[in-house]
Amino acid sequence: MSLVSLLLISSLLLLGCTSPTSRSETTGQTTENSTITDTEALNNDGAQKPESEGLREIDVELIKTSEQLLAKAPHDWKLIYQINNGEIKLTDYIPATEEADNWITKLSFEAHTSLVEIDPITVIMGEIEKSNESCRHLEHSNLFSGLENNYPTSVRLIECGENAMSEKGEITLTKVIQGNEHFYVIRLVKRVAPFKRHQANIMPQEVANWADYLKRIKLCDPEKPDHSCPQT
Repeated sequence: MSLVSLLLISSLLLLGCTSPTSRSETTGQTTENSTITDTEALNNDGAQKPESEGLREIDVELIKTSEQLLAKAPHDWKLIYQINNGEIKLTDYIPATEEADNWITKLSFEAHTSLVEIDPITVIMGEIEKSNESCRHLEHSNLFSGLENNYPTSVRLIECGENAMSEKGEITLTKVIQGNEHFYVIRLVKRVAPFKRHQANIMPQEVANWADYLKRIKLCDPEKPDHSCPQT
């Protein structure tokens, strides 16, 4: 496990987050309908920043259901890409100061209909296996696997020393949630200078802030008591 991973886990414990665990044996249901509320934003450098008026709600809705993904885009980030083909809805955001063809930090929201029967850990490990084809010095660490609001959920830190396409190092935090109608993937990617194993050039506190941001993203369903939504 890398130094970044160890320091991140320590930071999460200090923040009161659940420590990494193995996933429970329950097979999760899947869900959908995504509206966005109540998460704190990130500055371009990863620091937390309070919400401001006019913060855009992210629409990752595919079909009308009662399920809701509670999240907000970071303050002043801009939408650079969006697709909805009925099976997948994808939206990409970057800081307002960055360019779509040369971004440093990117946030992606995905909602899939075709993955609803697949375990979250299986999805993440499949993504890591695919990354092995294009990444040098690949490392990954499980930060949490279990239930959040009774939905199977997994969060993983992935460190890619050099991506063959971008020729840059990449630090990725991925959160996957298995809902009742859709499968959700929330991904934060930071490009850095290429690095060797255990030598990623990124502040652990920045990654800890990302992890806190992802922890605040929840899935809920006001029509299902076992997946209740926060009272407004």
